[in-house]
Amino acid sequence: MRFRKPSRVEITVQIILALVLAGLIYDYVEALGSNACGSPRGVSQGCYPWGMTEGPMEGGSWNYMTKEIYLKSSLVGNAILATAIIAPFLAPGRWSGLAAILTVLVLGFYNLRWLTSLT
Repeated sequence: MRFRKPSRVEITVQIILALVLAGLIYDYVEALGSNACGSPRGVSQGCYPWGMTEGPMEGGSWNYMTKEIYLKSSLVGNAILATAIIAPFLAPGRWSGLAAILTVLVLGFYNLRWLTSLT
């Protein structure tokens, strides 16, 4: 398998994705030590709305149901982003590299709920 140097356009997209990934990794680390906003210890700053049944998260996102699900989905989402960043190195050309990034992101996040259930 041969690796190739990504084009400037691909590098720009990779840098943007790397910045997003850095922010999501920071969020993951913060979430590890945080409590739910409804718990007595969660009243302080940095709480997460896990398991909320009222307010803005009522009937909301599936990945906020529990802390465990949130952490798993965050970890899998970070792996999807990392894979998209690496994809252009494995693609044969510029356009196929950009298509590889897009394909990994679309298929990865479309199947995030299913991928999280496998871990």
